[in-house]
Amino acid sequence: MDAGVLVLAVQQSPITKQFTDNELCTLAWLWRAGNVMLITYQNVTPLLQVAEHREAGRFTSIEQEYPQILNRARAILVRETAHVKLQPWQDDKWSRVLPHLPQNLFQ
Repeated sequence: MDAGVLVLAVQQSPITKQFTDNELCTLAWLWRAGNVMLITYQNVTPLLQVAEHREAGRFTSIEQEYPQILNRARAILVRETAHVKLQPWQDDKWSRVLPHLPQNLFQ
């Protein structure tokens, strides 16, 4: 198989690119929203525990389980958006979400 045929086969492969850049941006914003919500849970959980609120257990579970899931999603997004160049001077969706992806906030 010559290189031209291989390149064409890769370009036409359904697994070459599963998402458009716009869809990846939407997923990055979804990750960002989940990240912000998790930080909120982490801030509220101690208050619920002290108040012995009935939702304290659920918040504690979320605080313990979701960081790992968000980190896995973040790693996938970092990999899949590596081709997107950060242009901080632009006021677009990418320039507002990309700076948050490389941070490994939850370990």
